[in-house]
Amino acid sequence: MKHFKISFILLYFLASKISGQQLGIYSIEGKTLLSSNIKQITLYKYKSVFELEFIANLDINNKVFFYTANLNEPDIYLIENPTDKKFKSFVWDKNIEIIIHSDNISKAVILNSPLDTEKDRFDSSVQSQFFDPIRQIDTLISNLKIINDAKNQNKIDSLVKERSKKIDWSKKEYANFKKKYIINNKNSFYSLLLLTFTGSEPMDEENRILFEGLSPILKNHSRAKIYYSPAGRNVP
Repeated sequence: MKHFKISFILLYFLASKISGQQLGIYSIEGKTLLSSNIKQITLYKYKSVFELEFIANLDINNKVFFYTANLNEPDIYLIENPTDKKFKSFVWDKNIEIIIHSDNISKAVILNSPLDTEKDRFDSSVQSQFFDPIRQIDTLISNLKIINDAKNQNKIDSLVKERSKKIDWSKKEYANFKKKYIINNKNSFYSLLLLTFTGSEPMDEENRILFEGLSPILKNHSRAKIYYSPAGRNVP
């Protein structure tokens, strides 16, 4: 019987490792600065653009809030200001700290989360390479329209065409950028997140190929289930 118990414990330990589970209690410790008047925030687990899982309402007392949970795996969550519905998404993978600087909760700062830092680094690179150039053209167009001079119409038309080409270029280059990241980071949770963020990614053949290249641990993450569902058309 003693050997049976030891074997059972060992098998459970190995199964947990294979599935990527890291059972443990992790905390969110938050504080608001003097410029914020938020009294309560709502914590959700992000499933897809179609689904959020309610976790808890967190009261802010004396400018601080606190929450703990038993996490099986890292995942993406978000806090929302129920008053104006603005939110901040983050990866919860450690004991993290959230600092809310103002009533605009989307500007909150997440500390002590390695995966959230990686998420911010990726997002920042995407913004600067693929979105900022389009915004710069939008600004030029807006400024010319404000002047309201008929002589500027040719310039506006030219910029509109340039903007259209830039959008097409950005879509193509972003897809390549994302693909390269996933191929080079097969063990990263953020690679899995990129392949499951909207919930509709399995419908794309290239995404399914990229998913197959991920590590076994990531394939056993709860977010990976959409690739094994009938809707994902990837049923073993």
